[in-house]
Amino acid sequence: MNYLVSFENQPEYQWQMELLLESFKIHNLSQDLLVVATKSNLPSNPFFCRNLSRHKRAIGFDNIGDLRGYSKLNRYYNLMWTQMAELISQPIVFIDTDVVLKNPVSYIFDPYPQFIFSPDLDFSFDSVISNVGNFWEWLDKDKEVFSKNWLPLGGVCVFSNIPSALFPLIIERIEFFAIKQLMEKKQIWEHTDKLGLVSVMLENLQKINCRGDYSLSAPIFGSEANFISYEKGIPPTFHKFMFKFSEEMFLSFGDPIEILSKTFPSPNASYLASIAETCLKNRHM
Repeated sequence: MNYLVSFENQPEYQWQMELLLESFKIHNLSQDLLVVATKSNLPSNPFFCRNLSRHKRAIGFDNIGDLRGYSKLNRYYNLMWTQMAELISQPIVFIDTDVVLKNPVSYIFDPYPQFIFSPDLDFSFDSVISNVGNFWEWLDKDKEVFSKNWLPLGGVCVFSNIPSALFPLIIERIEFFAIKQLMEKKQIWEHTDKLGLVSVMLENLQKINCRGDYSLSAPIFGSEANFISYEKGIPPTFHKFMFKFSEEMFLSFGDPIEILSKTFPSPNASYLASIAETCLKNRHM
């Protein structure tokens, strides 16, 4: 199975990558993970880059998301470019940075286009309307095209036999939605990328089998899964937003890896804590 993660190479995401890479090392699957780092002007934190500096399947790309005004575009440009350059092939498990691998993904794929995703019920059709508006009107489509078959996309998804021509369309759609929000004098919603991806998939439901799988990713207080996500934090002790190292907001409540190593109120959190503890032990090796 091929895994792909894309991130901006700066401390806000480097510590997350340190944990993710460590989880792949535990399963001896580092060779299956392609890491794509986009450029950043912020200095790196050496404590957060040990695994990254040793990872053999790591490449860099320009930060086109920064040029376009929406950083999450990088993920989809990198998803498209790495396939075009034959650096990775489908099936691809496409993951966010704020997860760790718990159990390797082992689907058996049929020879037709499939899109499998971890559901996140917070990414609902109503939440999109609240934050973006009547996006279907921008596309001159009926509301039911999207509301009837909505895909509550989470932080992990799998592409298998998806036509290559679809990936530029996904990028165009994300950019289109971002521009529309700016034209309406709104801030670009943080999940505009998910909206772009889901809208294209829903328009191709007759050609692509789309399904959610709760065993693909679970939150800290969730059940057993392939990936453990800490996107929504570990209340009340930890949230990744406590560690903003970006140019716009430099904020840190300490070392996130050290804090996670001491936070284990659930089995999934305990697993994450063990990975964090290993990262700490290996820092000076």
